[in-house]
This record gives sequence, C-alpha cells and structure tokens, in this order.
Amino acid sequence: MNLRLSVRKRGAAIVVHVGGDIDIASIFDLYDFLLLMAEGRSRLTVNLSDVVFMDSTGIFGLMRARATVRDRGHDLVFEKPSERVAHLLDVIGLSLNTV
Repeated sequence: MNLRLSVRKRGAAIVVHVGGDIDIASIFDLYDFLLLMAEGRSRLTVNLSDVVFMDSTGIFGLMRARATVRDRGHDLVFEKPSERVAHLLDVIGLSLNTV
C-alpha cells in the first residue's frame, strides 16, 4: 500500500491531503479516515493533487465517503485532482464535484 495522508487547517476548515495510490489496498483505511476527520465539521476538503494512481475501488470509495458524510449532515469536497486522476474521471465521464 502506497498511501500518504496529511491534515492541515485552512482557516476554520480541515484539508486532508492524499498522495500515492487509492486502490483496493488503501481505500478502506482512507474511507474510515475521511469519516473520522469529517465528524463535527461542517466541511472537509480532500486534496487529490498528489494521487498517482486510482482504480475503480478508489473512485467508488471516494464517492461513498462523500455520500456518507453528506448523509450525516456535513460536506465533503474534493480539490485539485492530479492530472492522472482528472484524466481518468474525464474518460469515464464522472465528476467528483471538485472545487
């Protein structure tokens, strides 16, 4: 598993910076971590600029995390997908509603 996570504050918001691979080996840990970070916050931002690989389980897991966080009354947004991730999403016609 090659997944790197860091957390920083941006004003009152929290930004989770994700790097490396989002795949079957890492998505469950990432999913749990995002739900934990979203607790008690109105908005969580996930920066995808350093993601070098993402497979279908990664895409599904991020979509599921966003849906779960929103169901709990919070917001989860994605920003700055890496060129590879942006291309992958474009090819399959999917948007993570990035900012």
